[in-house]
Amino acid sequence: MKNGCRVSRPFPSVLGEVGREAARIQRGRAVLLSVARRHSGASLRETVSYLGARDPSMVSHGVRRAESRLKEERTFRQQVERVVSELVHSRIQA
Repeated sequence: MKNGCRVSRPFPSVLGEVGREAARIQRGRAVLLSVARRHSGASLRETVSYLGARDPSMVSHGVRRAESRLKEERTFRQQVERVVSELVHSRIQA
């Protein structure tokens, strides 16, 4: 990233937006992985298939990171709980 910035010299505000968007995407993936593994009943292999991941280790590592965040970050835990609650009360049937 630093090398790319040296070449293209983006405005700091643009770089900040890109970083925040990447963080939101990463957080969304972590929420999805946590909910998928804890509440779907799907195996790791099935989760990999559903999410279109390249290999099980990517999903497994992501789940471990999400589980760690659940223990450490109150806001992350609240977000996961909110997603689960909305899914439980939705009209979507599995």
